[in-house]
Amino acid sequence: MKHFLRAGMSRNFLKGIVMALALFSASNAADAQVGKIERLKTPAGIEVWFVRDDTLPILSLNFAFDGGASQDPADRAGLAYMTAAMLDEGAGELDARTFQERLERRAISLSYNTDRDTFRGSVRVLSEHREEAFELLRLSLTAPRFDQEAIDRIRASILAAYRRSLTNPDEIASLRWFAQAFPNHPYGRPVKGDEKSIAGIERAMLFAYAKKNLARPTSRSRSSVRSRAPNSCA
Repeated sequence: MKHFLRAGMSRNFLKGIVMALALFSASNAADAQVGKIERLKTPAGIEVWFVRDDTLPILSLNFAFDGGASQDPADRAGLAYMTAAMLDEGAGELDARTFQERLERRAISLSYNTDRDTFRGSVRVLSEHREEAFELLRLSLTAPRFDQEAIDRIRASILAAYRRSLTNPDEIASLRWFAQAFPNHPYGRPVKGDEKSIAGIERAMLFAYAKKNLARPTSRSRSSVRSRAPNSCA
């Protein structure tokens, strides 16, 4: 089962989304025809493009928020990237270790990333464990902990990767191209930040970014989902 979701979501809004995706898989699989695109709406008002795929009993959800690295403050390039790296480092009452152990126990793959325009997430899980996967997804987006120990560890990892990238000709060329093509513009800043900007990211900034950008869309924007679901997910 594969879903694609592009939307901004509030905390209560997201609760409805993850539950509605499971309910639609269950309630519509029996009547759906393989390969036929159905346009559905969840109780939360999210438009769904639903297509069944019976090959594997796996649920794969991909979604994106508008924004991404273009929303980074001018002097804090890499804030969105670091936020993405932190969302699976503990949420709610679960610290980083406990959160990761719950993912591993059910073989749940949960990850986040960002580009210049979007903040992306994905979860992949056997359909029988989807309820736990959705709950961990919900917690990671609505109640991230951003514990200082995890921040320091992730920051060190990002800085190490940045220093390695400076020896990669392709990476250097890409950074210079964007800087010259988009001077004094958010697109000209490195998505992953640089040594100075990454070092200056503070815990409060992560909370602020998540609150501002992982939020419900304005009345002018619309939510949509494209999905593929195996019969065994019902």
